[in-house]
Amino acid sequence: MKQNLVVSVLIVSILRVLGSTAVLAPPATCDIVITSPTGGQEVSGNFDITWTATAGCDSDFRLWYSPTGAAPFSLLVAGVTSPYSWDTTTVVDGANYVIRVKENQGGNKDVTGAAFTINNVPDTTPPVIAPHADSLGNE
Repeated sequence: MKQNLVVSVLIVSILRVLGSTAVLAPPATCDIVITSPTGGQEVSGNFDITWTATAGCDSDFRLWYSPTGAAPFSLLVAGVTSPYSWDTTTVVDGANYVIRVKENQGGNKDVTGAAFTINNVPDTTPPVIAPHADSLGNE
């Protein structure tokens, strides 16, 4: 208690010497919000993971994913900013994927609110071949 009083008196004394009565602001907080995927959608191929972060956050982030909708998470990439294009063909298809975006150095994070599906099954529909026509339109 006595140390707190001494520190407070010292701060007030320094502010008086500097000619300021400003109040020291608390450090900015970090809030991260994933904007895509939000859950429920089906994705394939290259897919953008997007998020917003307040000024109190690190400038780069780590992205993690889970194919089961819960821990454990696997590191997808580190040191990135939003948006990040994820090649979903590098993982197995599944219906319970979630993403976690975390500060690269700090502990703040967000996780998708609901699971999404990765479906990279190739289209097996045979192509439609149009009849060949000559330059006059004759088949």
